[in-house]
Amino acid sequence: MSESENNTPIEPHFTVNDIAKWLKLSDDTVRRMFINEPGVLKIGGGTRLVKRKYVHSHFTLRIPESVFLRVQDRLMNKRRPEGDPDVLFRGSARRRGLHAS
Repeated sequence: MSESENNTPIEPHFTVNDIAKWLKLSDDTVRRMFINEPGVLKIGGGTRLVKRKYVHSHFTLRIPESVFLRVQDRLMNKRRPEGDPDVLFRGSARRRGLHAS
C-alpha cells in the first residue's frame, strides 16, 4: 500500500438513530428518506423466496456524511420562497384550487 493510500481520511458514517435524534424525527421517517439514496450502505440480506412466500430481510443502514449533507441540502432548498405564503413545496392548496381568493 502506498503512502497516499495510508493517509486517506475515512468518511464518517451515521446510523439511522443518530440522524433521527439530530433531526428530531422517527427512525422510520429517516429510514424512508435514505433507503434508496445513492451511496448509503445497506448491510443485510434482501427479499428472497422461501417455500413459495417472500421473506423480507432487515437492513442496517449506514449513511455517509456526504450523503447526509446532500439530502439535508436538498430538503433545505424545498422550503417556500420568502414573501410568498401561498407557495408550498408539495401538496399546495393553490394547485388544488382550495385557496381563498
